[in-house]
This record gives sequence, structure tokens and C-alpha cells, in this order.
Amino acid sequence: MTSVRFFDWQFNDIPSSVVIKKTGEKTISLEASSPDGFIKRELREAEWKRLLDRLYGRLYLHEWKKRYDNPLVLDGEEWELEINLTGGRIRTYKGTNAYPPYWMELQEVFKPFLKRPDDPLRGSGQPARNKGDHPNGFR
Repeated sequence: MTSVRFFDWQFNDIPSSVVIKKTGEKTISLEASSPDGFIKRELREAEWKRLLDRLYGRLYLHEWKKRYDNPLVLDGEEWELEINLTGGRIRTYKGTNAYPPYWMELQEVFKPFLKRPDDPLRGSGQPARNKGDHPNGFR
């Protein structure tokens, strides 16, 4: 695997995205954005290997369908997971208001990458938001 991109957008909310790229033998870059801000840093090799293990060893990506849709929900959530493999191969999994098995676990895989390293509790140095703190009540 040479890179992974996870995008999650809920209606009336700022989308969250994580892009992790292996740019060299030991160089792995992370770019993430969420309602809490933007993060750019390098990942350790151990973090990269743990990510690969969780995606393929625990979430069984190789068994997922390519697309999950629920046309009965108009304003909801869109998501996409793109895996770039060696040799230019790309695997894309996405959905609109429908989810693969282990969806909650997938979100948990990427949650740590959306936190700033200087604040392990919240990630942004800001106090945690309550549901009512968000202008639309989402979170």
C-alpha cells in the first residue's frame, strides 16, 4: 500500500479527511482536516504498519463491496475510503447513508489521526464541544 485517503462528510457539517502517503522508504506523511482544524505531520513506521494491520487484518477490506447506498435518506452522510496499492492499482470503497461491516471500527482507525499530537484528549487544544456547541447540533 502506498497511500490511503478517508473522507467523511455529514450534512451541514465540515467534512473530515485523512490522507496518509508513503513517500519514501521511511517517510510517511499525514494530512488531516476536521472541524477542529488542519494537521500535517510525519508518521512513524510503527503507525503505518498498525494502520495496515487494522485495515486488512481486522476490518476485512478485501471482503467489502465497492459501494454502499441508501437512496431513502436525502440529507445524510457521504464517505469514501481510497487505497492506493503498488503498481498503480486503486481500491475505492464509498457510500451514501449506508455502511460496510465494521463501519464504527473504521472511524475509530482514523480518529487518532484527526487529533493534534500536542493535545491527546481533544486534539486541537480547545475544550471538547458539547452537542449544543455546534451550530447545527451535529457532532
